[in-house]
Amino acid sequence: MIPIAEYREEENRLFFEENGELIAELHFEKEDGNRLNADHTMVVEQYQGQGFGEQLVEKLVEYSREKEFTVVPTCPFVKQKLEENKQYQDVLHNK
Repeated sequence: MIPIAEYREEENRLFFEENGELIAELHFEKEDGNRLNADHTMVVEQYQGQGFGEQLVEKLVEYSREKEFTVVPTCPFVKQKLEENKQYQDVLHNK
């Protein structure tokens, strides 16, 4: 069974769990002016390389579009994924 990404607004994170165990998460902080600072991603070692990190970035982009946020990617992984995908440029915050 493929887990589905979940979002918990009160915790400012998107994550995957399987059987109650955390697989991967992307944490962000809301900043002034409709910005999200995506500051951390983590994928449990046994799940690395299976696309969970990329899926979390995709969900962050969807959430940002829905709520009209831009993303300030201070996490190197999120920054790389946002910059290399032309379809994500609309949510990338330009300083």
